[in-house]
Amino acid sequence: MHVLLRPSTQLLLISDLKDKINVHRYAGETSEIIEIVHSVRPDTIFHLAACFKAQHEPHEIKELIESNILLGTQLLEAAAAEGVKCFINTGTHWQNYDTCEYCPSDLYAATKQALETIADYYISAFGISFVTLKLIDTYGPFDPRPKLIPALKMAAQSDQRLDMSPGEQQIGLVYIDDVVKAFVLAALYAEKMPPGTKKSFIAAPKEIYTLREVSAIFENALGKKLNIEFGRHPYRKREVMDICCGDENILLKTELVGLYEGLQKVFKAECEI
Repeated sequence: MHVLLRPSTQLLLISDLKDKINVHRYAGETSEIIEIVHSVRPDTIFHLAACFKAQHEPHEIKELIESNILLGTQLLEAAAAEGVKCFINTGTHWQNYDTCEYCPSDLYAATKQALETIADYYISAFGISFVTLKLIDTYGPFDPRPKLIPALKMAAQSDQRLDMSPGEQQIGLVYIDDVVKAFVLAALYAEKMPPGTKKSFIAAPKEIYTLREVSAIFENALGKKLNIEFGRHPYRKREVMDICCGDENILLKTELVGLYEGLQKVFKAECEI
């Protein structure tokens, strides 16, 4: 397996895999990626990199475009130049703001859709089999992102009050092992697609919960009551209240880790609470 990383990206989270992967550093030039893809000659490219900003600031626009549009386009250019057959793209259910049709909830989601539009050219002109896998919410051990589960863990450790929104928005948490399964399934599907076609899937759990329900399940799994104040923060502008996506769930027929079990796996792996 070959991994393309930014020069600043650390390998701490995948340190157990460092002897099993080949790392290639990318400084921003398209020619670099083409050379790397030429040397590797992969059958499939997985595009996982992303810059996420739920509510962006003007100075963050460049980073959003570079990570979510430019890099993906460079990868597609390299795939076309080197005859790569399959391309697995990562999307977001935020591309469907309270509707099954395309309606971006924020600029992040709009950049994700923009790459799919650009990909149409490469799909048609170079016969790439292109699959977009839309993620909802993901979690797992040692997650460094400022997401819900890490915030709940921090509140449990500190016993400090955690201020939240009213908490009625839906959360679709998928455990990291099942996220990996989804990408493998996407790659297997792409291998069987006719050249020059595309397909979009969503990776959804069996159960969808509200933020309040997730917090309660977290408390039950941990065996500890947290000091959570719902309603202290308003909902964000264009908050995605309902998970609504017309794409087929790629995990529909797959046995998944439930939220309670997944949280216990997180606690056991980290052994810090």
